[in-house]
Amino acid sequence: MNNGLYNGLDSGLNQGRFSGLDNGLALGLFGNVRAKLDKDVIPYIENAKIMRAQEIFAINYLVTNTKKFFLWDKIKAIYPFLGDTLFSNAFNLKIPIDSTSAYRLDFDTNLPLITRFGVEFIGNPYSWATTHLIPSQVLIKGNLALGCYINGGNLGGSPFPATMGSSTTSNVNTDVTNLTIRTTGKYFIPNGEAQPFVSSSDTTITGNYIGTALNGLANLYRNGIELGNTATSTNGGISGSPICIGASGQQNIPITYQNVRLGICFISTGLTKIDVRNFDMIIQNYVSILNRR
Repeated sequence: MNNGLYNGLDSGLNQGRFSGLDNGLALGLFGNVRAKLDKDVIPYIENAKIMRAQEIFAINYLVTNTKKFFLWDKIKAIYPFLGDTLFSNAFNLKIPIDSTSAYRLDFDTNLPLITRFGVEFIGNPYSWATTHLIPSQVLIKGNLALGCYINGGNLGGSPFPATMGSSTTSNVNTDVTNLTIRTTGKYFIPNGEAQPFVSSSDTTITGNYIGTALNGLANLYRNGIELGNTATSTNGGISGSPICIGASGQQNIPITYQNVRLGICFISTGLTKIDVRNFDMIIQNYVSILNRR
């Protein structure tokens, strides 16, 4: 018998490698499954050390379906938040290399919690992570999108919390790329606060939020449903500071921010309404596979 399961059992039991039966079975089953995985899944699960079958299935679904619906090439960074360690959760699926140049996350000294639902960023003292992705170097003004699936937390706090965002330290009121979610409203600020920004007074906290700017219009969606839109402006700019994720705020503004738990988040070029509908479906199915709702 010359197959992955047999070889995995042989390594785990007879040769005493790794830690016996469990790892032998895992390695063996992975050997069988590997041939059926998308080619972009393999470097991610190997480098991020993802071994659970459920997580491998979920990530393969995510990759194959973003390709199927022509979203993969629009994505610049996507963080599935898988594994049991900060190391594993830091990887960018799109460029799964342990390097800041690949937009691998660096977590602040106030570390978040790793849960089966994703990463929970703590609000006091607040914790966050930098993506190392600088909008002015990677994205185009008026053609960008941010998205995050929030499945827990209480997003109260100061007027300026940002679940995802970037700002220029010299002037916090311009050059901002923010997807800001809190109990009193949801905001998407794609080209600086010099323009009116998309907002919603919807007080629902959890859900899949996508803010996108494309073709002169900025839109904010929750679970595939548009919360608001506004015309983009020629004022403002695009940030020269990295996009951050978690319980953070615009730089130089003191904040008080409660916990936010993220099941997945992404940064991409601008998305059409059809793109948003398809991406929302994919993300909702992804979190369902992982029982993260």
